[in-house]
Amino acid sequence: MTAKSPKTAPVANQNLTIKWKPPDADCYKVNFEEATIQDIHCAGLGVVIRDHHGHLVAVLSQKIPLPNLTKTVEALAAWHAAQLVLNIGLDQVELEGDAAIIIKELQAEDSSITIYGHIIEDTKRLTSMLQNFSFSHTRRQEKFSCPCRQELLLPNMCGLILCHLIIWMYFLWFMI
Repeated sequence: MTAKSPKTAPVANQNLTIKWKPPDADCYKVNFEEATIQDIHCAGLGVVIRDHHGHLVAVLSQKIPLPNLTKTVEALAAWHAAQLVLNIGLDQVELEGDAAIIIKELQAEDSSITIYGHIIEDTKRLTSMLQNFSFSHTRRQEKFSCPCRQELLLPNMCGLILCHLIIWMYFLWFMI
């Protein structure tokens, strides 16, 4: 009997550049993202919608109180993306996010039984109103970390507003 060498997982390329891929000509790409800042107990949701030329169609940004689970924030980002699509009257979209578990649950035929399952199910209900839609997972190079967040923890609302704007600028920069 010979010993088998352990299988190793492939190592991700640290210099991997992830490029935005346009949708088909009759479709829109809807990228959604979330960011959490534990220090000030808030989260940011962002949605960017582009046409097949890459032209900006709509954006959404919202700051919310930080829920107990990060997955809840990710599910809420998908829900807000679906809601925005319906609100502006699009009916053929590719919804793309970087939360693999959330995307998998949105693609599943079965009902989600997670603590955030009601958000997943409502997102499915919203997207079922569309003529054509798909959910896909995309890899992001890094997660957002606000390097200046300590300076933003001001005792007034200005600090929170500034942090919210920085989160949104990150979304815009990252989804271009």
